Amino acid sequence: MSKCCGAQHSTPFCPVCGKQLAPRTGIAGLILYLATQSEEAEKRLNKFKKDVADCRAEGKDDYRWESRERRVQTNYNKWSGWLKAVQDCQQQMVKREEDV
Repeated sequence: MSKCCGAQHSTPFCPVCGKQLAPRTGIAGLILYLATQSEEAEKRLNKFKKDVADCRAEGKDDYRWESRERRVQTNYNKWSGWLKAVQDCQQQMVKREEDV
């Protein structure tokens, strides 16, 4: 475990600032990590939406759901955005190597 941003982390990258904490795994390791985080965030988002729909079907409503959904959606957007950006960067690097 490594310490970064005031907390211990067992992940290869700090989830707060993105600093690499584990030995270098290259861009493939970063993509794998981002893909895992993105998938987990998507699962949380889908579960949250299902739970809200179930509660509303039972006649329960909570004004805080919208702000919570925005936070969960923002978290998913963050991870999936980083994943897409790194994948795009990798594709550009491969294309440049092919052009040389």
